[in-house]
Amino acid sequence: LSIISIRTTGIEAFRLNKKDSWSKTDWRVSIDGQLDRDVLAYASAATGFKSGGFNGRAGSLAAFTTLKPESVTAYEIGLKTTLADGRLRFNINYYVNDYKDLQLTAFDSTGASVLTNASSATLKGIEAEVLAQVTREWQFSANIGTIDGKYKDFSAANAATFAGKQLKQAPKQQWGLGTSYRLPVGSDSIIFNANAKHVGDH
Repeated sequence: LSIISIRTTGIEAFRLNKKDSWSKTDWRVSIDGQLDRDVLAYASAATGFKSGGFNGRAGSLAAFTTLKPESVTAYEIGLKTTLADGRLRFNINYYVNDYKDLQLTAFDSTGASVLTNASSATLKGIEAEVLAQVTREWQFSANIGTIDGKYKDFSAANAATFAGKQLKQAPKQQWGLGTSYRLPVGSDSIIFNANAKHVGDH
């Protein structure tokens, strides 16, 4: 990364050359079992990795920061079902995502927007969806998801910033509804669709 910052007066403010690299090997394990012909149960655990980086929008050399990598360990258990001779599908799962060195954009003491590593965080919730073939022509779907997101592992100096706060961009609930109808017209058909989606406060 090479930065040369020039003020509006044409005077150079600062320059910086920075080089770094990050790497990580991730893994995933899973198990599933067919409880009966129509019900599949599964469980999985996996890790993920977002590379480190640089705050390239820093307004001064003092504001420049190097980001540590962000990592996550994700756990999930769930059921996938097919009912009513295949006319109804119902899936549900429970998940826990454990983040370390979360990368977030925030304002620093000078009012500049900077990308930095915040505290760690844990997200957990339930996701459920249903798809019903009501008639040969009419299909209906619905889904709902919840997120319980909490910051953790923050220092005493950052308690006022993170303690008790809802995780950024993590609505506690969101849901969707959808329906489609196929109207036969001769050898072809016309398909009508309608969808609604709600995302909670965040």
